[in-house]
Amino acid sequence: MDGKLLYDSTIPLQRDVMSRGLQTHVEGADVQYRVAVVATSVFWANKLILPRIVTCELRIENSSVRIEKATYESGYTQLRADVLIFSGIIGDIDIWQELAKRRQRNQLWVFATEESAFTSRKFIPPIEMSDIHFNISSTYHPKSDIYIPYGAFSPFTGEEKTALKFESNFYQKEHLMAWVSSHCSTPMWRRSDAVHDLGNYIPIDMYGGCGEISCPKQSWVNCTRVFRKYKFIAAFENSCCGGYITEKFWNVVSLFKAIPVVIGAPKVDYERQAPSNSFIHADDFDSLKDLADYILRVSKDKDLYDSYFQWKNNGTVKCNPIRDITSLTDFGVCRLIDFLEAKKQDLSKRVFDPYGPNWLGGCNECGHHKWVKDYSNFLK
Repeated sequence: MDGKLLYDSTIPLQRDVMSRGLQTHVEGADVQYRVAVVATSVFWANKLILPRIVTCELRIENSSVRIEKATYESGYTQLRADVLIFSGIIGDIDIWQELAKRRQRNQLWVFATEESAFTSRKFIPPIEMSDIHFNISSTYHPKSDIYIPYGAFSPFTGEEKTALKFESNFYQKEHLMAWVSSHCSTPMWRRSDAVHDLGNYIPIDMYGGCGEISCPKQSWVNCTRVFRKYKFIAAFENSCCGGYITEKFWNVVSLFKAIPVVIGAPKVDYERQAPSNSFIHADDFDSLKDLADYILRVSKDKDLYDSYFQWKNNGTVKCNPIRDITSLTDFGVCRLIDFLEAKKQDLSKRVFDPYGPNWLGGCNECGHHKWVKDYSNFLK
């Protein structure tokens, strides 16, 4: 993948890193890397256990990493830090100016988030401060330096392919379509309105805070059984940005075993990341009614419905757990250190452009058809 590292959360050694080597007493510790986290205004910032020591057993055996919180006032922390991780809202231009003024030579700045480029647009410097730059990106985008996808498709070997037969469970699926969401207001586009308008043509059971049906997270196993009774599930993303395909999609194909109906990243991104012919992209249709008519047609034709599951003969999918795609867990920090050790070059000369096509510049109106664009709140 052109020099990028893709971290597989199924590797036991990397999974163990999260629970290994955590210490609460950090004064005087001998460390190989000092990492400071710049997370000034984000919902989990105050829940971070900082400072702390993590022991990473990847490329450096028993390498210790000190993780501490840095803000623009903590000049001493920044003087000592090898790496600054930016993963939160910095809304004040004065803070960016102060951070840039105190930036140390050869200090690495890492932009890290699992949020969409649009949602995290306040995590980056204002566009008029283009002289401020990050060195490394750690995101879901396939062209990130450290690529951390929400899910993945893994092709079978030849032997696996001939040994399996797919099942769509067509006759066991009693209901047509579901939507699961608790975030009803999405600034980039009116996702909730799109679902409700589609519901004027076909029955859609709406779960979570945006609907009338409850499925508590505590009973996720039972919820999975419920959602497996549906032929289709709306997997509409909160943002339409390049590469942004989240657990909304991967849960449908890996756990719920339904056909996801998607709006979000461009169709070409789904085709690159997802199993072949595993989804229905809403922007393929000339109108919302045409989309609804096609969903009804597929729901009544077993052969056509089954065609969306033929990919199961060719590979498997997984939805990565949230702890493996975040950057401030022990696992995430050790993944970063592993990347730094693998490169062994002057990373401080690398530049990640947050306004370029591989990040914020890759966010656009949702779709090409007018009916999809009519839901947009997006202004370039």
